[in-house]
Parts: sequence; structure tokens; C-alpha cells
Amino acid sequence: MTLDVDLVLAITPSHRNPWFNMVVENRNGFLGLAKSDDVIKRRQDAPQCFDLSTVAYVAHTSFIMKATGIWDGKVRGIEVPAERAIDIDTSLDYAIARFLKEQYEIEFRATENA
Repeated sequence: MTLDVDLVLAITPSHRNPWFNMVVENRNGFLGLAKSDDVIKRRQDAPQCFDLSTVAYVAHTSFIMKATGIWDGKVRGIEVPAERAIDIDTSLDYAIARFLKEQYEIEFRATENA
């Protein structure tokens, strides 16, 4: 099956949702929902959201040459597990990535010796 797609991004399920539990601060310092176009009273009713991951951006060369941004084209996502999509932007991110690497090595050694 051939898909008419310009770009595929790696995504992970988001832990927060702009329609339910993400807020922005207005110029008076008061908070409001980031997306308030629909009033959603229960988290379960909020649309599913995803975080972009830097694991992979795959695009047609022709799209890269003509587009001014990634949202100019037909964009799809491929879901990857959160533990494989950690951006290391902070010391906490690094500590989590290091911990997961160490856990993987422990599990790998255990299966190798079994």
C-alpha cells in the first residue's frame, strides 16, 4: 500500500492534554486551559495527544526542498515507546536515560546468561 505522505514523525503518547490539564497564563497572570475551544469535563473525553520525539523524521527530498515548515505537508506519525524516545534536555532527562540504559544492560546480561 502506498501512502500519500510528505513526512513521518516519531511520536509517543502524551502524559498531558491541552484540552484538559495544560494551562497558559494570560497577561494578567491568570491561568486558563491551553485549548479552551471545547469544554471537556473528563480526561477520558479529551482527544488523544502525542508528544513529538526526535527519534525519527523521515521526509521526501522534494518536500524538504519546497516546504517552509514540517506542518506544510501531509504528516503522519509512528508511535514509539516512551522509554525509547527520551529527549535529553535536562539533568533529570539524562538521569532517567542513564537509569533505563543500566536497567536494559542488567536485563540483557540476565537473558544472555540464561
